Amino acid sequence: MNIRLGGILLALQIASLPALAQVGHEVYSNPTLQAANRNANANVADFSDYFRVNAGATYTNIGSIYWLNTNTTGTFISNGLYTTGATATDYFGNGTARQAMEINGSLAPLFNNLVFQNGAMNIANSDGITVNRTLTLTNGITTTQRNSPLANSIRVNTASAGAITGDFSDTRHVDGYVSRVMNANTTYDFPVGNAGDYRPLTYRPTAAATFVSVAYQQGTPSQGVT
Repeated sequence: MNIRLGGILLALQIASLPALAQVGHEVYSNPTLQAANRNANANVADFSDYFRVNAGATYTNIGSIYWLNTNTTGTFISNGLYTTGATATDYFGNGTARQAMEINGSLAPLFNNLVFQNGAMNIANSDGITVNRTLTLTNGITTTQRNSPLANSIRVNTASAGAITGDFSDTRHVDGYVSRVMNANTTYDFPVGNAGDYRPLTYRPTAAATFVSVAYQQGTPSQGVT
């Protein structure tokens, strides 16, 4: 089925048609929608305001989606379940024009391969986000909330040491928490910092760990901490 949204023709494979809001927004409610590549060529989901999965709904990406926005900001909202197929990839930004974007909501989206390509990214979802395979950061500063080291973090749910890649610097890193699954005696990198300071951590655990959460905290260490 084809849907025209904001002047973009979207080719969707639909299990059952959800509610669709006005032009400029995509809103999905019960029941379930499954999307393959969002155009035969560009695979683009272009939203001028926001994309939202409502509570109780499920949206599954089984192909590749480029999440772009026609304004200077765009919000991806996950209050329901956003999930992906085993080979799916979600791209935020097109790699050229700088775009500030945000992932918001109350339920963590489950990405397989996730790529942030350009502009600032704000992870404002109160449940953080989960990446099951690879995380590529070639954008600017990616910010997470700092209320909870695990719940607010970017969780990389694979023990592969090379799961996180990117060209990191003072202008390209995670300002907030990164959480990683770890194998024993394997070296893992955490590309963290604080605003304009890139302060990465390399950690090699002696025992396997489900999640280790790391953020850079600027300031003087507390007593007894070095």
